[in-house]
Amino acid sequence: MDVTRRYGSGTVYQRPDGKWSGQWSAGRDEYGSRIRRTVTAETEAAAWKAMADARGKSSSTKRRRGGETVAAFLDRWLADVVRSSRRERTYWGYRSIVLLHLVPAFGEREIRSLTRRDVQSWVSRQKGAPLSIRHRVDCLRAALGYAIRWNLIDANPATDLDLPSVQPRTVRAMSSADARKLLDATAGEWFAPLVAVALYTGLRQGELLGLRWADVDMKAGSLTVHMSLARLPGAHGIRYVLDAPKSQTSRRTVPLAPPAIHALREHQKAQLMAGGSWKGLVFAHPDRPIDGPKLTHEFQASLARAELLPMRWHDLRHGTASLLIAAGVPLAVVSAILGHSGIAITVDVYGHLTEGTKRSALDDMAAKMATAS
Repeated sequence: MDVTRRYGSGTVYQRPDGKWSGQWSAGRDEYGSRIRRTVTAETEAAAWKAMADARGKSSSTKRRRGGETVAAFLDRWLADVVRSSRRERTYWGYRSIVLLHLVPAFGEREIRSLTRRDVQSWVSRQKGAPLSIRHRVDCLRAALGYAIRWNLIDANPATDLDLPSVQPRTVRAMSSADARKLLDATAGEWFAPLVAVALYTGLRQGELLGLRWADVDMKAGSLTVHMSLARLPGAHGIRYVLDAPKSQTSRRTVPLAPPAIHALREHQKAQLMAGGSWKGLVFAHPDRPIDGPKLTHEFQASLARAELLPMRWHDLRHGTASLLIAAGVPLAVVSAILGHSGIAITVDVYGHLTEGTKRSALDDMAAKMATAS
């Protein structure tokens, strides 16, 4: 079958009966399935024209120069692309950026009139953390990439911009004594098992709150990260969704140290006596999941009562990494335990913590060389 493709214009092909058909995508339905439309004509040229007419275009192959506004385009992009092909939490994150930042800035503009100078001027006026500003630009750049694919513009005005620099956060090393103080400060609290498992595994908060008993193998001494608990907007407030982890490398099996197994066994006994847990989660109330922000707030309050330095919940994960590095564990192994998408991330975040390990390794090498015969 002879098929002719014109980028962004659909497909025209000759049928076995000699007639010509034109086919194109008309977006997606409410279930996310692609909607396809087809026209038939006697000749190839007639098929192209019939398809163009049906799509509300001229039969020219030039880029469309419509008057669609940025707001209308972004709404279409969210519905047709993001909602159907990205994780739900990604959709809500992009939607928030679109409604709070992009539409107020550019919504009434025709998308074809938007220039790189306009976007750069907007970036220069942005307030907030540099990383947050970069997320807004990333969202706009990703959306406008589809404006090119859909023949609305010729170039992406959200590229080649001067963006605020992001200063990397310096991770504070956690010693074994610091970890012991944390465990002592939270002993007796309802979330004490969460703190213990977090320190001994390095799981993200969402991964901990989405962990199911079916994912824990006490006999083998390991757990497998299959799900993560997402906190999303709902029609009547906040709703909780069990979703896949953030990346393929986040789906991982993590060995459990004896103290972590002990904490899980004791927690399981207490949970069964209290009536079980929501959807079979390891860490959940009998009738509902644990709210991440509430957990963090109560964790920080316990640290304040114990007169310890304030910490974010995510700092427990950093603590796991720093303790592993201090024990001489290679960064590649640390990266695998934490579920980083690549070892480069591990090096960027924790490389400064390896100075003592590197010195010890070189001293050991020198000692062995000195005694070699």
